Amino acid sequence: GWGYGPKKLIKKLYEIKPPFNVSRPALFAATQAVLDTKWLNKAIEHNNFWAEKIYSVIDEIGVSTNRTNVNFFLLNFDFVNKSASQVFNKLANSGILVRQMDVYNIKNSLRVTIGNSKENKKFIAKFGNLNSERAALAKNQNINKEILSNMDIHEKGREGMITNYVFKDSFM
Repeated sequence: GWGYGPKKLIKKLYEIKPPFNVSRPALFAATQAVLDTKWLNKAIEHNNFWAEKIYSVIDEIGVSTNRTNVNFFLLNFDFVNKSASQVFNKLANSGILVRQMDVYNIKNSLRVTIGNSKENKKFIAKFGNLNSERAALAKNQNINKEILSNMDIHEKGREGMITNYVFKDSFM
């Protein structure tokens, strides 16, 4: 929806409104999804699996973040040689969209959502390759290439298909 009113009122509304607008159909679908415990458990398992893999890569590079119990990471670039904007642009140019956090007054940070297996593998490969550029992302660390080579795995994808992914060395 939308609203029209005095600036003071609109400003106050922004103080209490949730950060992301959600429609009624989306709320209904979310309610039904939560009631489907088989799907919910599968989603939790998926997020936990990928949270560990993504965290390992982020941690190896030296970008500040924490282990997550939700479906996203908040990355802070204050202690590395690249800014959140630089990384945002590199990822966007590779077809990976992440959220810049400046609008929430969280400076030099990005929000990375855990996606499906294919999206997560692409993010890990692209983000990991940021470190291989001449101006290293981390001051004193290198990404552990073994993490990526070990990801040549067979897994049952979300759509129930057996998939096999192999990463190449240079994506960026």
